[in-house]
Amino acid sequence: MTIFTDIEAAIEEARFLRHETKHHHVVTQKRNGTLTVRQEVGINKESRLRKVYSTRYDCRIATVLPNCKK
Repeated sequence: MTIFTDIEAAIEEARFLRHETKHHHVVTQKRNGTLTVRQEVGINKESRLRKVYSTRYDCRIATVLPNCKK
């Protein structure tokens, strides 16, 4: 798991991993502000995380950062 401080880099990594593994990935934010990219897991565990971005919604919902579009 890679730790990021830049949201754009984390989103790019999530998209890359989605393309490579064919599994959805999420960017989550820790309490100290750092971002991590990991594979999306069960809905119960996901609901307890601070999700910043998910590749699951990349195609249907516009990202918050217009310069991060595909």
